[in-house]
Amino acid sequence: MAIDYGNVAVLAERLIRENGRDALLITETNTGADYQPTVSQSSETIKLVQSSFNALDNNDFLLAAHDVKFLVSSAFTLSTKQRIETNGLQYSIIGLKEIKPSDTNILYIVQGRL
Repeated sequence: MAIDYGNVAVLAERLIRENGRDALLITETNTGADYQPTVSQSSETIKLVQSSFNALDNNDFLLAAHDVKFLVSSAFTLSTKQRIETNGLQYSIIGLKEIKPSDTNILYIVQGRL
């Protein structure tokens, strides 16, 4: 019996929405000339679940002492050039791992650092 990864992605999104909390995904873009750039900032509200890393995560991430693990729905596009603001703290996205079997995005595991 084949696994329907579309249903797994829907389930992951629902669980994050029900058990997660709101956060801001902050994106900065540089516009203008190279010698005088204009930085514009945009943000969107996302849902995430905060967790912590364990010893097995050392295979996927280069961890520092106070790094935080976030689980984010695949409904958003994330990159390491963005930041996450939650509980009054801003975390830089240091690393991320996309769980994507068979061309179906399920969720992101994000490494956040203060």
